Amino acid sequence: MRSMSKITQVPASTAELRPRLDPQLMLPPPHIRGKVTEVHVEGDTLVQTLGTGAPHALRPAAVSPNHIYWRGGALKFGKLTMANTDLELVDMDPKDPFDFSARRWNDQLVAGFSKNTQDRGLKAHMPDFADLHRRASRQP
Repeated sequence: MRSMSKITQVPASTAELRPRLDPQLMLPPPHIRGKVTEVHVEGDTLVQTLGTGAPHALRPAAVSPNHIYWRGGALKFGKLTMANTDLELVDMDPKDPFDFSARRWNDQLVAGFSKNTQDRGLKAHMPDFADLHRRASRQP
């Protein structure tokens, strides 16, 4: 009972006997804030659209077909805080899907490299999470 008194946020409520689940409290980081405007299922994937969902061309263009890109708003990523965000995480091995770890992203960043863009954005090139142990075993 004592440990339960430390709970400060509850991920669900039963107001009017209709359960309301708050995915932001249920899922691990990274947390995303925004207005969800559409949710649908594509195959075995749940797709959420935040805002209009209208695609915008990347400037400069994406350097890899496998990437994660954040633009606009504020982003806190470890000690890095970006306003008017322009951050692209680039898969260093585009031959396979980008294996990004929300829990171990810093290890991936350390194993890669980053470059600033002319527009003051950041492109961080990182290996797949599953490849980290292979890279470490090759180093002297």
